[in-house]
Amino acid sequence: MPGTTHPSPGFEAWGKSIEEASEGRIKIEFFHAGQLGGPRDHYNMVRDGIADFGWSVPAFEPDRFPIFEVRSLPYLTRDSVKASNVVHTWYKNYEADEMSEVKLCAITMAPEGTLNFKDMEIRTPDQMAGVKIRPVGTFLTQFVKDLGAVPVAIPASEARQAFDRGLVEAIAFPWRTLYPFGLDKVTTHHQDMIVYAVAATVIMNKAVYAGMSDEDKAVMDSHCQPEWSERINQMWFEWEKEGRNMLTADGHTIYKLTEDEMKQWTDAARPLYDGWVDLVKDRVPNDDEALSSLLEAMDAAGAGY
Repeated sequence: MPGTTHPSPGFEAWGKSIEEASEGRIKIEFFHAGQLGGPRDHYNMVRDGIADFGWSVPAFEPDRFPIFEVRSLPYLTRDSVKASNVVHTWYKNYEADEMSEVKLCAITMAPEGTLNFKDMEIRTPDQMAGVKIRPVGTFLTQFVKDLGAVPVAIPASEARQAFDRGLVEAIAFPWRTLYPFGLDKVTTHHQDMIVYAVAATVIMNKAVYAGMSDEDKAVMDSHCQPEWSERINQMWFEWEKEGRNMLTADGHTIYKLTEDEMKQWTDAARPLYDGWVDLVKDRVPNDDEALSSLLEAMDAAGAGY
């Protein structure tokens, strides 16, 4: 990712804090925009020691990280900043099962992932029938398909052209991130309801950590906590939320849903939650309780629907 956008300021603050806490013994150098390897390779790069740290997106390999895939359920959260802390805290119970090859330092959750439409104000799930939409992730793709919409699998970099050619008429995307991809030119109406939050992990090579002094391990341990997940995400959120003001200033329509309309969307997504329980039943003891505990923690943090 470019060093001037998205969560980069949060990562920079995290790295600076580590350097200061270690009195300069630990210095983190950032390589932006895939300089060391493609996004799909980051987990293996860190595991194999090609990179000391990495920003890995488990959604690229949902079959490899099915427990973590819970974070991609539609309408899991309405506050991605608080949710990053909640999911990190919850996932500590399961990271040894899925990410034992690396040290998990933080979980970031992309803020403001909403449904954006061209010349349509979609308020209820039944209005999605036949809508051609570019979704994000396995669960959201299944969700829009269940609603009768037509999911179109294309990279974000090709979405603008797909709108121009009439291949799509809606997209799941964060508000401000619409601009770098030119999608502000082809979307007009935006639901004011977060439908998804793509989560990524900040991970560390275990051998690098093992080779540190006890003092430096303590520094890293203090920076590999849910509180830092939230701090990194807060800076990302501040950047992304400006998209609302930008869209409004450019004449776009951002519309709020009624409580009844919102409930229709969350109710429609419920079968996918049951699907996640079935997906992990062989790996997560008491999987129903695991999901319930996550949802309860979201509600307690004021981040749930």
